Amino acid sequence: MGLGGTVRPSNVAQTATLDPSSNRVWGSDDATAYVTMLYRRHRFILSGDLGGFEATDAGRLESGEAAVIAQRLHVLTVTPGFAWLDGARGSLAVLGGVRVWRMSNSVAVPSLDLQDKARTSYYDVVFATRAERRLSDALTTSVYADAGGFQIASDLTWQIAGTLVLRTSEQWSLIAGYRHLSVDYRGDNKRVLLKMYGPSFGAAVHF
Repeated sequence: MGLGGTVRPSNVAQTATLDPSSNRVWGSDDATAYVTMLYRRHRFILSGDLGGFEATDAGRLESGEAAVIAQRLHVLTVTPGFAWLDGARGSLAVLGGVRVWRMSNSVAVPSLDLQDKARTSYYDVVFATRAERRLSDALTTSVYADAGGFQIASDLTWQIAGTLVLRTSEQWSLIAGYRHLSVDYRGDNKRVLLKMYGPSFGAAVHF
C-alpha cells in the first residue's frame, strides 16, 4: 500500500509534503485494514467499504525543514443502487450514497520544536458504478468506481477498485485486487490532499 500528498492541519502550520522516498504506510509502527461488503437482492445492490490506517511518515515543509507527519484516517463508503443490466454472465449497476471521513493529522518539526494537529469529520455525496463479469462458474471479476465531493465538503474525492474473486466453496472465496482512493479537502483552514493506493489480498464469506 502507498500514500502520498500534502497536509496542513490548520492555518498555524505550513503545508507539509510527504516524502515518497521515506514513505512506509505498511511498517512496524503502522497499521491498515480494509473491509468491503456487497448485498444483492434481485436488481437491488448495496455496496459498502470500511477502511482505516495509522501512519507516521517523513515529510518536509515548504521552507525546507524536515517534518514528521502522523495521520489516522477512517473512511466509510455506503452506496445503494440498481442493476440496469443483469444477465447470466454479468451486470452493470448505477449507485449513489455517502462517504464519511474521520481524520486526525499532525505535523511536527523537531528542529524548530513545533507541532500542529487537528481532527476533522465530514461526509461527501458520491455517485458510483459497478460492473461485474462472470468468467466461469468459479471465477468473477468486477470494477467499482465512484466520485464525489463537488465542493459540498471535499473539493473532490474519487475511488476505483478492481477485484478478482475465486469461489472455493459455497461459503468462501479468495480475493485479489487493487484499490486507489483520493481526496482533496480544504475547509476550516485545513488542507488535506491524499491518495491511498495498492494491491489487496483476502477472503470473502458468502451468506
